[in-house]
Amino acid sequence: MMVGKACKLTLAGLVLMLSVGFPKAQAISVNNTEINQSESKSFALVNNHQTTAKQPILIAQNDTYVGADGDFEIRIPGVIQENKNQKLVSYSNNTQTVYVIHYRDLPSEVSYLPGNAVAQVLRETLKESFASEGKIISTTDLTIADKYPGIEILVLNNDGTKGKYRSYIVQRRMYIIGAVTPKTLTGEVDEFLDSFGIYTNRLR
Repeated sequence: MMVGKACKLTLAGLVLMLSVGFPKAQAISVNNTEINQSESKSFALVNNHQTTAKQPILIAQNDTYVGADGDFEIRIPGVIQENKNQKLVSYSNNTQTVYVIHYRDLPSEVSYLPGNAVAQVLRETLKESFASEGKIISTTDLTIADKYPGIEILVLNNDGTKGKYRSYIVQRRMYIIGAVTPKTLTGEVDEFLDSFGIYTNRLR
């Protein structure tokens, strides 16, 4: 019982740590279209179904990226601004939208928690985190790969920007993907979120 409680607290702390790091739309410079090649190793660009694992990426327009471990892929609009430390940030000038994907491995103790407990901690902690940054408009419970828990949150931030986020915990890895804009959330955002796919057999 005590182990379960400790695991929940650890998981909640990690979920909170990841969620508070999401940037606001105004924080991204549209002129910053290049990133440091030596640091650009978290994601790889997919061209013609061939992956170039852990190779530096400078600029991408509406390209598909895979994680360094090959465990997921996602189609990202715009120009890459940051690609390091398990986080990728892109800016779409057409829609003035910032796109982010961030992932982190959770401690092995999480495996002792039942799936419903993991889902509950994920959803409650994310709601609390985003509520502190603005007004939650809606939340939707999700699953991915037919069994792993997730949540979608629509937020009106205190600075006037609008954000739409999804988060999943797959085995011991947590993913947060999201989009933030001072304008209207467009279909481009939904296409980005819907393009996220995982390969559970590649998780370490």
